[in-house]
Amino acid sequence: MITRKTIGSFLRTPKIDDPLEEKIQICEDLIRKNIQLRTVRKKMDRVDFFGPSKTLMDLQEDSQYLIFIGATLGKEADVLLQRTNLEDTSLAFVLDGALSAYLEDSLDRIQREDQEKTDLYITDRFSPGYGDIPHDMQRNFADFLEIYKRLGVGLTKENIIIPRKTVLAVYGASPIKPSYR
Repeated sequence: MITRKTIGSFLRTPKIDDPLEEKIQICEDLIRKNIQLRTVRKKMDRVDFFGPSKTLMDLQEDSQYLIFIGATLGKEADVLLQRTNLEDTSLAFVLDGALSAYLEDSLDRIQREDQEKTDLYITDRFSPGYGDIPHDMQRNFADFLEIYKRLGVGLTKENIIIPRKTVLAVYGASPIKPSYR
């Protein structure tokens, strides 16, 4: 369900020992029983709100089309994390990493599925707040994907996504193999 490499990176540990593996398996069970991934996607040829980001302008220039994605584990993930934190803080720490890893692995799987459907190259994902992509561009992505209406996800006035385990991103389908891979 969750790759050990991904959860290891979120927990900042290169090696998963037996006690940690046991906690990860408990977390996987909690996720399986309580969490459902919800996504919304839009495919576009071009958008006009990439202006301040050279990364996104290059992505748009190199891609035949763009795929915007919003993915959330919903408020259920926040509630599960809070409840677990009250009962066992060390398990809550692992659960926080497991939820993030589950979301990341799910997005990777979606991109692999997209790759299987096309002869084009699916690029890496890019999200507001990383590299030269301004964090306030989060609002553009959110409005474009209609995340409140379609996923029940909102943004604070500071453009923080609520619930926490939510990602907004864009990737491209390019005839050119990306050089950064």
